[in-house]
Amino acid sequence: MAASTLYQWVLYFHHFRHPLSLREIQTLARSLNLPADSYKTLLANGLCELRHGHIALTGETAIIKERLRTYRRTRLYRCIAICWSFVLKQLPFVKAVFVSGSLSKNHVKAGGDIDFFVITKRKRLWVVYFLFRVLKTICWGGRSRFFCYNYLLDEDHLQLPACNEYIAMEVWSLVPMYDPFGMYGRLWEANPALKAYLLPPPVNKPFFKSRSRLQQLFEWLLPAKAMQTFNDYWFRLIYKRWQKKYGQCFHPVEGIDIREGVFKGHMKPHYRDIHQGVQAVLCKYKALKTS
Repeated sequence: MAASTLYQWVLYFHHFRHPLSLREIQTLARSLNLPADSYKTLLANGLCELRHGHIALTGETAIIKERLRTYRRTRLYRCIAICWSFVLKQLPFVKAVFVSGSLSKNHVKAGGDIDFFVITKRKRLWVVYFLFRVLKTICWGGRSRFFCYNYLLDEDHLQLPACNEYIAMEVWSLVPMYDPFGMYGRLWEANPALKAYLLPPPVNKPFFKSRSRLQQLFEWLLPAKAMQTFNDYWFRLIYKRWQKKYGQCFHPVEGIDIREGVFKGHMKPHYRDIHQGVQAVLCKYKALKTS
């Protein structure tokens, strides 16, 4: 039964053609309250194979070579993410910066992007969003896969609108780049349903541990009343523009979610598509049981 739980996560990652490294599967096992060597049961039962330090489903080891070829790209993207995180931590009202998406799982395929999950000070999310827009426009002309801020929350809106295996894994795999206020722990506290899927991983120290003096200076200089007015104005402006252009894509779980303290710019119903894809993989391999 214990190995079966771990096996379901191996199947989950197989949907993304993502073979787990030994370190990844051991960390995952601990978050399932299982011994770190639980993967050996999967090997002994013939459900998985071990090649080049990675675990894949039996007969599907070709994806291991695919992942090995992505490591150089992943290292390059990680360096770019560190540079961006250093810039973002200088901006006022940014309380935490995390890398999400494929880079957070050390598996960036060709054409992949760098996704950031950002938490801001209360009632300042839209000021930060504006600053991100300006920064991206100056650096990349407004378009770049190297700086994608698809999910922003303020510290009063940490509760996620839904919980499933995909959302649990995305939160579990967030890589803290800047988190001097312990927002990652607060995110788990605000979403206790996540623990039905995974326990919080071992706390990784953020790459940048302390607040920037430049950030503190900006926050001291910027008048609170003016920032509140600007935040409210920018929220109304973006909401109207996105509603007019992408109104059919608005949905708190499956699509765009724009609220006072939330910006989620996912236009496609990828949560549903991923969930259905994972269920298809589970059905395909449901005849294989662990002892």
